[in-house]
Amino acid sequence: MINMRRWIPVLLLLTMLLAALSLVMAHDEDPPEGEPEATWEDIAFDEVPTYYGQVKEVLDDHCMSCHAPGQIGHEGAPLDEIEIVVNGAEDIAYYAQTGYMPPWMPSAENVPLKNPRVLNAEDIAILTAWAEGGTPLGEPSAETAAVVEPTAVPQVRADMVLQQSEPYTPDTTNSDDYRCFLYDPRFEETTYLTGYIFEPDRAEIVHHAIVYRIDQRARAEAFARDGQDGKPGWSCYNTTGLGGRYEEMVGTWAPGTIPVFYPAGTGYPIDAGDVFVVQIHYNTAAGAFPDQTQVSLQFAEPGKRVLPLLTAELQAPVEIPCPEGVGGERCTREFAVNYAAERYGEQFRQRPDYLLSACNKTLARDYADLDASSASSSCDIVAPANIVAAGIFGHMHELGKSLRIELNPDTPDAQLLLDIPEWDFHWQDRYQFAEPITIQAGDVVRLTCVWDNTESETPRYIVWGEGTGDEMCFATVMMVGF
Repeated sequence: MINMRRWIPVLLLLTMLLAALSLVMAHDEDPPEGEPEATWEDIAFDEVPTYYGQVKEVLDDHCMSCHAPGQIGHEGAPLDEIEIVVNGAEDIAYYAQTGYMPPWMPSAENVPLKNPRVLNAEDIAILTAWAEGGTPLGEPSAETAAVVEPTAVPQVRADMVLQQSEPYTPDTTNSDDYRCFLYDPRFEETTYLTGYIFEPDRAEIVHHAIVYRIDQRARAEAFARDGQDGKPGWSCYNTTGLGGRYEEMVGTWAPGTIPVFYPAGTGYPIDAGDVFVVQIHYNTAAGAFPDQTQVSLQFAEPGKRVLPLLTAELQAPVEIPCPEGVGGERCTREFAVNYAAERYGEQFRQRPDYLLSACNKTLARDYADLDASSASSSCDIVAPANIVAAGIFGHMHELGKSLRIELNPDTPDAQLLLDIPEWDFHWQDRYQFAEPITIQAGDVVRLTCVWDNTESETPRYIVWGEGTGDEMCFATVMMVGF
């Protein structure tokens, strides 16, 4: 199923600037053909690597984007502290050898992506030899001895910061509270958003977030809703509630998302009179605390030539049965539909059947024999126009097992746009293609999600829902227009 409203602007783009985009999207050259690549086990060193000589450089280049102060991995593994690195050397080497770290979810079959967090054989060999060789520190130079500060990680330039003037405490009536917060950039001319960083204030309750550009035609309605119940923003399950034709996703955040920079020379156009709405999903299982999350936005310099970006949304049905041997009312689809409608609004009563219809699926044909340990759902979307895709994003919740987005599946020209064989809720990146992907009108894009519903202590049938304990099968495609 596709949200056609997101594709309507594309129908007006009869040709796309593929050549221009190729020039601005930097990518690494393919390695030359020849001997098979050496593995880390094939590499030996005349002398044991030292921390200051080689190890710190590997960590700085590949690990500090997550493990520097203020980043997502710092609390669990502060790799800016030498003592922590020395004591954890064997673990660091093991995680590198197994590919567990750095976390990079796409498989080797994926089309090439920009900035893969992957260690090469020499990097892994350095970490291994250092751990096995007694973790010598070596002699620091003025450069290598420098402590890595958060600014050493690529940072979004904070041209504008979106943050409420007062904290918002989530409503505990529902364990999943969706809240929309309004921000007026007061732009007098079209300005292009080129990057952002989302910084949760209370990470233990912030589940995910979306930054929307709201067309000026819905501006008055947005201001009318803001603070109407005496608290910042307004309740907004599903989308912003302002009308799909007036909203466009320009940024997303989920655990694991690091600073986002759009491809060089591109950006989302924000027109005069447009406003931003940040939708935050709070899950209060850990409690309800005052939150003052902020989003820093970076914009293109005035007058600079920028290719506009557009967002297409892809969705597939969610139909997840109870495990074998588990029964009762909670394991009926009727219960699941009522559960979603009571928690998130009546529109969720129609949503499961709507998704089935939009994706040409039926319960009897496509979902009757699902295994709860590997419940699969998919949707084939036919591209309505010629498209140049620059990036992609996939989203599920905690029951997710794997996610795939394929272009023209089951054909000789099939491509895996996103292949995540082992889903991890805590690492949901926005990926950019190393080279732009051309999608022709009539091409098929298939979104497939697989879930495991066997671990819950209180299993139930699950349909599409907004809560952490519910599930989604959702993706976006970042497209370039002109």
